[in-house]
Amino acid sequence: MKEKELLCEVARLYYEQGLTQQDISNRLFISRSSVSRLIKEARETGVVEITIHYPYDRMRILEYEFQNRFHLDDIRISDSENMDEDEDFSAVTKMGASYVNSLLRDDMVLGVTWGKSVSATLKELKPVNYLPRLNVVQMAGSVDASNPSIDGPDIVHSVANKYGSKYRYIPVPLAVENKLIRDSLLNNVNVKETLQLAENANVMVTGIYGISEWSSFLKKEEVKYLKDHGAVGHICGHYYDADGKLLEMPVLDDRTICAGNKIFSDILFRLGIAANPNKATAVLAALRGGLVNALVTNTSTAYEIIRLDDASKGKKKK
Repeated sequence: MKEKELLCEVARLYYEQGLTQQDISNRLFISRSSVSRLIKEARETGVVEITIHYPYDRMRILEYEFQNRFHLDDIRISDSENMDEDEDFSAVTKMGASYVNSLLRDDMVLGVTWGKSVSATLKELKPVNYLPRLNVVQMAGSVDASNPSIDGPDIVHSVANKYGSKYRYIPVPLAVENKLIRDSLLNNVNVKETLQLAENANVMVTGIYGISEWSSFLKKEEVKYLKDHGAVGHICGHYYDADGKLLEMPVLDDRTICAGNKIFSDILFRLGIAANPNKATAVLAALRGGLVNALVTNTSTAYEIIRLDDASKGKKKK
């Protein structure tokens, strides 16, 4: 087969038939690296032209407002008007996946947390390139045994499969019974190395969790304790107040297994995904504290965040 014919055949199998790079390698008896090179060449030479028909409209003026108000590095806001709940959520996750995909490179470490928004966003990833040296890492212990598809181990495995990359997961819960158990688990080589890798991630993708969601992994009296001490939000095992200040909570910290709070200063891309106005208080606080420096959300959540921010500053409600 001539080079141009091979180029077109690889492009057809990959883009039209949906075969993986490994499938194409096996079918055409060429190396996987050659397949990757030919896919890239097909785009660069115009054999393949990619047109993106976005399933959402971005609210650019509102995004500009958020960037200026909260000093964000990046912001994506989907127009949720005239959408039902499922369409709205789908638009946010597709937008988030597109943004994550634009960030990832080989030799990077991608840290992920858990939850419906994180899982749905990362399921929408459609990689263009094979990233064998990418490392996908769980950043905190597991939370929801009743639905493993939205928990850390399943998420990192799923993402790694998409990119043909490496992954690390933590086979322990987020919260254990006491400090003695926690310290013992943190001394486990796999847990220790995975959390160290998570703390050195290049990109973090996380949900932002408000008070109503804490009952899935905390006792009722612990939720009350947090509220009494001013906690309004939670990211990756860390609680924070209305100004985004991280709270020291020995009662809970001493039994929580997660990456340390250096993630909020050391990780370059800290992306929060939130598509529910009920999370607005937690998201606003995370933005104020710089806990995330990029956000993907929808207009209903965005307007509620602005309303809360204005109200707290004594501004007239618009």
